[in-house]
Amino acid sequence: VECKDVLSVANLNEKSWPIAAGGFLRLDIDASVVSIPVDAVTDYSSAVVVRVGEEFLKVNSVSNNLTSTAALNVATRGASITGPVSGVLLTKTISEEHDGGDEVFICSVSDNETIDALITKVLVDSDVDIALIPAAEWVAEVAEWHASDKINTLHSESESVNDVLTRILTGFLMDLWYSTVEGKIKLSAISVWKQSTAAL
Repeated sequence: VECKDVLSVANLNEKSWPIAAGGFLRLDIDASVVSIPVDAVTDYSSAVVVRVGEEFLKVNSVSNNLTSTAALNVATRGASITGPVSGVLLTKTISEEHDGGDEVFICSVSDNETIDALITKVLVDSDVDIALIPAAEWVAEVAEWHASDKINTLHSESESVNDVLTRILTGFLMDLWYSTVEGKIKLSAISVWKQSTAAL
């Protein structure tokens, strides 16, 4: 991914995704407890799946979010985690004991997510102005060339935004660039069959 113009202004080279929220366990936990004591500073309201060490935990609800008694109410420990929409297995996991202070990483979940939706999420989370993304155009492009392709995975550790975008774009043969003419970020399928609409 070549970051030019507006994309370079966003300093994507210096950013990671998913963004680590800095969450941690408030207390030690054993391998079976399903009320997970977490810190008072991190907002867990949108958490669907979290990772503590190598263990993944499915979050059913959050109690007392952003308070000194905050807790994640999680599904049975060690159970496989599937996407609620797709039904696709996202990960298997093994329940473990953990120490107070261990990182609680809020995973980003792709569950029947389209290519354009995931790229949009990565860019917006990386402080790219959503007004620069022609959503309807992206949706139409993906619908034309990748109508049946859906992304089902857990994004469970922070990595370079450029690496994330490159993997998506390479995997689905897409191009992403900033058009100085239109003032928009463009997303296009790479295809030998695709004809240019440019006037010669």
